Amino acid sequence: MILRLLVVKHLDGWRDEQTARWVADRLVPRQFCRGYAARVPDNTTRSRWATRIRPATLHTLLDHIVGLARQLKVTRGRKLRIDGTVGETTSHHPTASTLLHDGVRVLSRTLAKATRVLQGSADLVHTPFQDRTRSAKRQMKRIMEAARQRGEGAEQARQGASRRLVGSTAAVRDQAQQVGAALRDQATDAARRVADTLDH
Repeated sequence: MILRLLVVKHLDGWRDEQTARWVADRLVPRQFCRGYAARVPDNTTRSRWATRIRPATLHTLLDHIVGLARQLKVTRGRKLRIDGTVGETTSHHPTASTLLHDGVRVLSRTLAKATRVLQGSADLVHTPFQDRTRSAKRQMKRIMEAARQRGEGAEQARQGASRRLVGSTAAVRDQAQQVGAALRDQATDAARRVADTLDH
């Protein structure tokens, strides 16, 4: 029944609530979904059952339906529509300090990969890697603490931490440029992949 409800949902491009309401109110969809006189499962039940269906199973099912639709000349099946449903997640508010910290963290992680790729290379001597993630996190926390306080001392502390965080970010950016140049001098696929990551 859940598989058939998912088919109806995907074919008509409806949300879960619309699908359940439409199937509950009409006899033919009820028969198609094997609901008959039974109550259509609520949101929680449907979600719990739907998570048991593997993505590969759902893809195979939808491919089969598209194949049948093409065979019956209902559609040519040349376009693919994907589900872009947004789910709730824990995420921090994007302030300037948190964005700078995120940039330092992500670049530092990529630079650590680059260091492993360049291991034993003469280029590594000219491109030393210093991880500034902890320093950037410390400065970000100081900025957030100072922002919650009032007074001239708190403002000076915030400005000082901001300067240090911007300095750390600029240093990591410069390292990324140097390491990216060293990676591009390498002829390996691994070096090229990491260099592409740094470029983006």
